[in-house]
Amino acid sequence: MVDKIPDQLFLNTASWRFLIPRLYQKYPNDDMLLNISATSPPSVRINVGRIDAAVDLDVTVNVLDFDEIVPVACISVVRFF
Repeated sequence: MVDKIPDQLFLNTASWRFLIPRLYQKYPNDDMLLNISATSPPSVRINVGRIDAAVDLDVTVNVLDFDEIVPVACISVVRFF
């Protein structure tokens, strides 16, 4: 599957200019990084015939501005399985 990744880079402020115009204005055509980290161990519930799990995550969006990593947003997410 790795060889199926398109050549176009979606983690660039130019790709996000219509979603977050101010980000593109401040950092035009800069590459971006996503840092995804678990904030706690997953919680798991086991019921008859069913297993549920939840993972708390922090997603930090960083911009690479002249080789400096600048955090621009942090989103807390809970992922249920």
